[in-house]
Amino acid sequence: MMKKNILMPAFCAGLALLFSSGCSRQKVPPPPKTQPELLLEIYDSARKHQYNVTMLKIQKMRALDPSNIFLAELENTIRFNRMTSVVNKYIHDGKFEAALMTIQNHEEKYGTTDESTSTKEQLARIVQLDQQIQATKAARHSDQLEQELAKLKKITENVKISRGIANFIKKRESVIPELRNREKAIMLWEFRQMTIDALKARDSRVAAVFAAAYAMESPGDKQGLLSLLADPDGIEKP
Repeated sequence: MMKKNILMPAFCAGLALLFSSGCSRQKVPPPPKTQPELLLEIYDSARKHQYNVTMLKIQKMRALDPSNIFLAELENTIRFNRMTSVVNKYIHDGKFEAALMTIQNHEEKYGTTDESTSTKEQLARIVQLDQQIQATKAARHSDQLEQELAKLKKITENVKISRGIANFIKKRESVIPELRNREKAIMLWEFRQMTIDALKARDSRVAAVFAAAYAMESPGDKQGLLSLLADPDGIEKP
């Protein structure tokens, strides 16, 4: 996460510091011969995201140089990156509670940091986004879908979203006109059916009300209403 972006520059700086200690003019003993080799191994395993292996190598090197601040900070960085890799796996699998528990356990053991707090905030945004996507998927009526899409867009307006989410929003937007056409067709069917039912019951007043409602919703289809009134058994629901 955030730490990953600064790991390698800090690492390179640490390499320079540690290697330079062997070339100092001060009368100090040179570092063990294995130290540069172990540093390169640490660099390689960290680059490959082999965090458990990297931690073991750092701890081995710290045993040779227990007062080295850089190694202590690097150990914290690798520990944090190891934690976030587990969190990312849980997020990928949709196990958000397990992801949050992983962060909390890390904080309980190693303390709360700006990075761990930021990770929790990002997780909260991911959970909110996932919940809104599910709500948008579940929307079955055009008005409801439009409302859920508006909420989804608000959540993502200041966030860089993936192409998949962008395509999802676009696809769901394209469904709205289709839903509206179908909903209108069903509504008109209901008005026509109620008109016919009222006429069969010889209630011309109620029939006139439903016929007027139909005409208002579909002013260009008066002939269609007349034909249905002439053949009420031919009506089918959309």
